[in-house]
Amino acid sequence: MIPVSLPYWFCMALLFFGIAVCNHATAQLIGTGASMPMPSGPMMPSGPPSMPPQSVQMFNPNTYSINVAFSQGLSSNWGYGDQNYLAIRFAAQIYDQRAPEFVKLRSSLQFALGATYSDNGASGDGTGTSGDAIRVGDNNFFAEEVVLYPLGWMVDPYIAGSLQTPVTESFAVDYVTKALVRRASLWDPVTAQYGTGFNYTLTQPSGMLNMRVGLGRRITRAHFNTQLTDDWKTPTVVETYKEESGVDFNAMAMFRSDSTISYTGRLALFGTFEDLSVWTVTWNNTTEFKLWKSLGLIWKVDIIHDIRQTRRTQFMHTIMLGMIQNF
Repeated sequence: MIPVSLPYWFCMALLFFGIAVCNHATAQLIGTGASMPMPSGPMMPSGPPSMPPQSVQMFNPNTYSINVAFSQGLSSNWGYGDQNYLAIRFAAQIYDQRAPEFVKLRSSLQFALGATYSDNGASGDGTGTSGDAIRVGDNNFFAEEVVLYPLGWMVDPYIAGSLQTPVTESFAVDYVTKALVRRASLWDPVTAQYGTGFNYTLTQPSGMLNMRVGLGRRITRAHFNTQLTDDWKTPTVVETYKEESGVDFNAMAMFRSDSTISYTGRLALFGTFEDLSVWTVTWNNTTEFKLWKSLGLIWKVDIIHDIRQTRRTQFMHTIMLGMIQNF
């Protein structure tokens, strides 16, 4: 029995996906029948012996890495006074691509948690008094599983599911009251997204590009932090659950230059059928420069446009020195 929460188009897409898999598997089994007998007796070469082709090693996207990075600043200036800050960030990333029988699996996991300690004699709330000196920066856990079925076409059909939630509490400064307001905590909110469509992959010796587009379903649940679920059209009711259907586009690029420079970029777009003129955009870019053994620079640029959070486009840019360990 199909749950009521599953939309009709997603059930039909799963049905057609299953039919395509069965038909293609049957065709492969039929194609492995008896082959034509080889002629007996010695065979004379028809021409000069050819050199064996040289194999080109393609890019291996599998990544298992952790890094701990930090940045520090100290200043004493007449214009803005004394300032001292220390930022630290811990991140882990897993990307595993494997191909068991009949299908291809892509597993992705990202974990990032960072904090900044600032001591400038004031909390930043406009009162000039001392306040919370430690603020949470990076605060994200993301897991995704993609199942592809190679049909021999330029694009492959896929089904995918993902989960995203904060790791711990995070606060923001309210523009009106200038006070710290909690925006997120563990599992509050949590966003689950699943979809189906077609995937295109381009692999080169130095990098890889994955792009997929299809129909998606986004489900957001919250308990106290209801900014992503509450509907402004119902001011007397606070919603803690929200479902949205729309068009889903995802792209991922990975590039490595020797063993010193590596780049990973993810672009995710989601537009609801209710209003396709407004899209949620998330673009994450991370570039790592190995300086000496496990010591390196981490350059991170994130761009987010989500009107559920704010009407303004959010931007984060950091350059940190840290330890990068790949397994």
